Amino acid sequence: MTRYDLVLALIPAAFLLALAAASVVGVALPTAFAAGSIVAVAAVTDALFLHPPTKSQ
Repeated sequence: MTRYDLVLALIPAAFLLALAAASVVGVALPTAFAAGSIVAVAAVTDALFLHPPTKSQ
């Protein structure tokens, strides 16, 4: 499993965690999904712009 596979797995995991937080803690669903999307966007931004894929030799 590569770093980029983990990033792809993190995207739905962030939303599932947000859904769980909304139901357990009682956070409003739109607020929880907004937090989940911030986590997902941060992961994608890191993978694409801060640590972009390179050609393997």
